[in-house]
Amino acid sequence: MQVTFMYNVTRQLNLVIKDLQIFTKHLRYKNRGEVVFGREFERALAALLLMFAPLAPHFASELWAGFADAARFRDVEYQVDRPLVEQLWPQVDADFNLDLLIKAEAYLEKTVRRPHLQAAGASFPAAERKNDAEETASNENG
Repeated sequence: MQVTFMYNVTRQLNLVIKDLQIFTKHLRYKNRGEVVFGREFERALAALLLMFAPLAPHFASELWAGFADAARFRDVEYQVDRPLVEQLWPQVDADFNLDLLIKAEAYLEKTVRRPHLQAAGASFPAAERKNDAEETASNENG
């Protein structure tokens, strides 16, 4: 979502490149274990190639062709049998859980886990009230 904003609104390509480098490092070093070369890894790699395409379309198309040949999962929301230029722009996963850190006077009070799109529009007091209500309900049930 941030890369899309920088492409379309601010036109700060240097920041796009920086964010794509950070994304590449996360894919390369942070994803160890069961995520490596799994469905989520392929989905993230496809999104990276699509976001890279406006900067270097010919190179990204060659990378996509190699990716399409090596992809194991065909249900990753992208059509790997189609060329890169026919793919849809990556969208934010609405079900991705985002950790909201609630701090008071520079001290971490608690961490609230919310779906990404729900957390993006929530105010912190509302998120905290919802989390407290969920904790109370789970304590009463269990």
